Amino acid sequence: MSISFALKPRREDTQYKIFLYAQYTIFAFVTEVLGVVGREKTPMVILRACAQALVWWFMLYIAMKARERIANLPDSELSHFLTNGMMKGGLLIGLGQLIFLTFASIQCKANAAVANKDWRECNRTLASQTGLAALVTMFVVVKVLSGIVPKKILDKHIVSLKKVVTMELNLNESVQCVGLSIAGFCALYLLGHYGAEGDFYNEVEKWTIWSVIFSGCSCLLGTSVWKLVVMMSEMKQRRMEGEEEEEEEEENNENEPALTEASQFWFVGGIVATTLHSMNDIATAITLDEYYETISTITLPFVLLAYGGSFFCQPRRRSPRYMNVLRLHFGSFCWVGELAMLIFRLRRGENATAISHFVRVGVWTYLFHRGLKQRALVGRLPDEDLSYFLVNALFKGSLQTLFSILFLSFRTTKCILEEGDIYSEDCTTTSYCSMFLSAYLILWWFTKMLAMSVRREWRNEVNLSIEKIARMDMSFRRVIECFLTFVTGVCGILLFSMMSSDRKDRHAVYGAGVTGLVAVVLITLSENLTVRKALKQKQKQKYNVEKKIGSEIPVSECSWVFSITCFLLTSIYTVLCFIFGYTLNNTYWLLACLVLPIVAMTYTMAFVLKPKRRDWKYMSFLTFHFFTFAIVSEFSTAVGDFRLQTPENGLLWHAWFSVLRIPVWLIAFRLTLKLREQAAQLAEKELSEFLCQSVLVKGTVAMGPMLFFSFEALSCFVSQDSFTNGQCNNTSKAAVYLSAYIAITTMLSMARKSLSERIQKKTAWKLDEIATLDLPWWQQLQGGLLLVTTMSSLYLLGVLGVESEEHTYISVVGGLGLMALLVATGIGIVVLLRTKEGGGGEEGDMEMEGREERGGRAFTTSEMLEDGGFSVGALV
Repeated sequence: MSISFALKPRREDTQYKIFLYAQYTIFAFVTEVLGVVGREKTPMVILRACAQALVWWFMLYIAMKARERIANLPDSELSHFLTNGMMKGGLLIGLGQLIFLTFASIQCKANAAVANKDWRECNRTLASQTGLAALVTMFVVVKVLSGIVPKKILDKHIVSLKKVVTMELNLNESVQCVGLSIAGFCALYLLGHYGAEGDFYNEVEKWTIWSVIFSGCSCLLGTSVWKLVVMMSEMKQRRMEGEEEEEEEEENNENEPALTEASQFWFVGGIVATTLHSMNDIATAITLDEYYETISTITLPFVLLAYGGSFFCQPRRRSPRYMNVLRLHFGSFCWVGELAMLIFRLRRGENATAISHFVRVGVWTYLFHRGLKQRALVGRLPDEDLSYFLVNALFKGSLQTLFSILFLSFRTTKCILEEGDIYSEDCTTTSYCSMFLSAYLILWWFTKMLAMSVRREWRNEVNLSIEKIARMDMSFRRVIECFLTFVTGVCGILLFSMMSSDRKDRHAVYGAGVTGLVAVVLITLSENLTVRKALKQKQKQKYNVEKKIGSEIPVSECSWVFSITCFLLTSIYTVLCFIFGYTLNNTYWLLACLVLPIVAMTYTMAFVLKPKRRDWKYMSFLTFHFFTFAIVSEFSTAVGDFRLQTPENGLLWHAWFSVLRIPVWLIAFRLTLKLREQAAQLAEKELSEFLCQSVLVKGTVAMGPMLFFSFEALSCFVSQDSFTNGQCNNTSKAAVYLSAYIAITTMLSMARKSLSERIQKKTAWKLDEIATLDLPWWQQLQGGLLLVTTMSSLYLLGVLGVESEEHTYISVVGGLGLMALLVATGIGIVVLLRTKEGGGGEEGDMEMEGREERGGRAFTTSEMLEDGGFSVGALV
C-alpha cells in the first residue's frame, strides 16, 4: 500500500486519485468493518475499531502529504528515490523480509496439521510474526520516506557511532536513541516467541505480548515522526536562509577531533553487569538453588561482552587509581564469583567439579594479565587508529556480537516455551549449543580486536589477504589457522542446525562444541602471536618495505591446495554413488543427493582455479575429474537402480534417467571449459578479482547455507533415527532444491564475472528500467522465470524442518523452480556469449532494442536475488 502511493507521485488527475482512495478504503476501512461484523459487538470491540479507523485516517493524511513532498523533488532526486528507495529498499528488501517472517507460521501450521493439533498451538508464532512484521514495515516505510529529505540534512540527523560511544547527544539524538532502543528491545522479546509452538499460558502472557507489540510500534512511530518533523522544519529554514551556512557546517564537521576515550557510562555499565553476575553466584552458593546456577551460565556471555567493553573503553587512562579500579573490578568479577561457585560445588559434594574452578581462576588471571598488555598496546595507537578501534572494533563489534548471542539465546527461550520446563533434556542440550556458539562469537570478536590493535600501515603484515590465501603464500601456521577457521565454521553450522532438531544427541553436541572451541582458541592464540611478532619486528626495523605490497600482487592462478581439495570433495559424491550401486542401500543415495549441490559448486570452482593452464597434463587432470564426478557416479546410480527395479517401484525409469543425464553433464563440461577460456582472456587485475572474490570468496560463502540445509536434513534423520521411514522427505528434498538454487545462482555469478567489465555493464539490470519495466525481451523472460524460482524457494523454506509424510506438491514445486532457474541461467549464458562474440566497439555489441544508457545502478541477475532479500543464503 505504501509503495503504491509513491509510485506515481506527479499524477494529479481525478481518475488516479479516485483509484488511490478506493484502494485505501478497501484496504483499511472495509477490513475494519468486516472485522467488527465477524465478532461479538462488545463496547471494547467497537471502541477499538473506531480508534483504529482514526489511526487509518491519520496515516492517509501523512501519506498524501508525503506524496506531495515526493512530487516536488527535482528530477534526479525523484529518480533516485523511486529506483533505490521504492524499488530496492521497499519492494525488494522490505517485502522480502516480510515474506521471510511467514516461514515460521507455515512450519507451525504444517506441524500442527500433522500432529492433529488445534491451530491455537501457533498463537505465539502468529503474534510475534504480527509484531515483527509491523516493526519491519514501519522501519522500511520511514526509511523510504527519508529519501525525500536532502542527503546533507539526513546525514546530519543520523546518530553516528562516535556520538554514542562518547554519549555526547543532544535532545533530538537522545530521543532517537531512546525510542529506537525501546523498539529494539521489543523486537528482541518478539524474537524470543518467534517460531515457538503452543498457545498462551494465560491472559497475562497474551496481553503482555500484545502490549510489547504496541509499545515497540508506538516508540518507533513516535521517534520517526519526531525525526521527520525536525528535518522538515530545518528544510524550511534552510530554504529561507540559503545554503551557505550548510556548506560551512559540513566543512566544520569534517574536522572533528578523533575519538580517544569512550564515555564513562560504558565503564559503569560493565561494572554493574559483572557485579550482578557475582551477586547471582553468591546467591547460588547460599541457597544451593540450581536456578541461580542456570541464570549464571546463560548470562555469562553477555557479562563477558560488557566486561570487555568496560576494560578497553578508556585505554589511555593509566593512573594508579584507575588501574587499581580495574584490578578491583576483575577481582569482584572473577575471584569472588569463582570462590562462590567453589563453595557451591563443595557444599553439594561435587569435589571433582570444584577443582575446575581453581583452573578457571588461573585462566582468568592469565587472561587479565595479557589483557592489560593489550590495553597498553591499544593506548599507544595514534589518534585516528584509536578512534577507528573504539568505534568499529570495540563498540560496533560488541553490538554485532551481542545481537548474535541474543538470537542464539532466543532459540533456547523457544525451547523453554514449548517444553514448559527449563531443565528438560532438549532445552539443556539447546542451551549447550547456544553456549558453545556464543563462545565462538566472543573469541572471534576478541580476535578481530587483536588485528585492529596495531597501526593501520602495519595491518598488511597482520591481516591475511585473500590474495595470499589464493596463492597459499603464507607460513605453515597461517595455513593451519585457515584450516581451523573452516573447522570452526562447520562446527558452528552443525550446532546451529542441532538447535532446531526435535531429538538432540548430547554427545554429538559436546564433540562438535569442544572441537570448534579448541579450534577458535588456537586461532586467537595464533593471532596474538602474529601481532606480537609483527610489533617486535617493527620495533627492530627489520621489515622490508617491499613486503607491504605483497598482498597487492595480482593472482593469475590459485594454489594446487584448492584444486586437490575440490577434487576430494567431489569424490565424496562419486564414492557414495558407487557404494549405493554395490550395496543397494538407499541411505547412500540419499546422502549423495544431499551433497550433490555442494560438490557441483566445488567442481565448478576446480575448473576455473587455473584458467591459463592449457598444458596436456593439467587438461588430463580436468578430464579425469569430470569423468570420476559425472560419468562414474551416474553409471553407478543407474546400475543400482537397475538392480533394485521391480515392476512396482518404478526404479527402471530412474535408471534410464541417470543414463540420460550423462549428455547433460557433457554439455556442462563444455560450458565450464568455455568459462575457463573466458576467464583466461581477462586483464591481469580483472582476473585476480575474479579468482579471489568471485570464485574463492563467493563460492565459500555460498557453501555456508548449503551446509546448513544439509545439516537440517541430517538432524531430521537423527531425530527420526531412520533414513527410510519417509518422515524426512520434506526436509531432505527441500534442502536439495534450495542448495541447488544457491549453487546455480553462484555459478551464474561466476560466469558473469569471467567477462570484461564492459560486457558486464552492457548486460546488467538497472533499477530505473525495472521501475518502468522498459527491459529487453530476454530480461523480461528472465525476470518471470526468476520470480517462479523465488516463489518455489519460499514454499520450500516453509516446509523445511517439517517431519511428516511427503507433501504432495513438494517435488513438483521444487522441480518447477529448478527448471525455471536453469532456463533463466541458459538465457543469461546465451546473451553473454552473443555479446562477447560481437567484438569490440559499440557497433559490435549485441543489439538491445529500446535500451539506452541511464543513470540507475546496474547489477547482475544473481545480485538482484541477493539485494532483493530473495537469496536463500541471505535469508538464512
